[in-house]
Amino acid sequence: MLHLTSEPEPADHGIGLDFRVNDIEAMVSALKEEGVLIVQNPNESEWGKEASIADPDGYKLRLSSK
Repeated sequence: MLHLTSEPEPADHGIGLDFRVNDIEAMVSALKEEGVLIVQNPNESEWGKEASIADPDGYKLRLSSK
């Protein structure tokens, strides 16, 4: 599914990817244990809960759950 958003400035890198997970807190905790950089801890948004991580190249990925 594509979801368009309005952002004040262009993104740092190409596209944004969002991965929907069942339990965002558990996923972020497991990723932290594996040494993944957590850019944004889980927080409430208009879509549900969201968090952001970065891959080894610095590309940001979003995790979300309802």
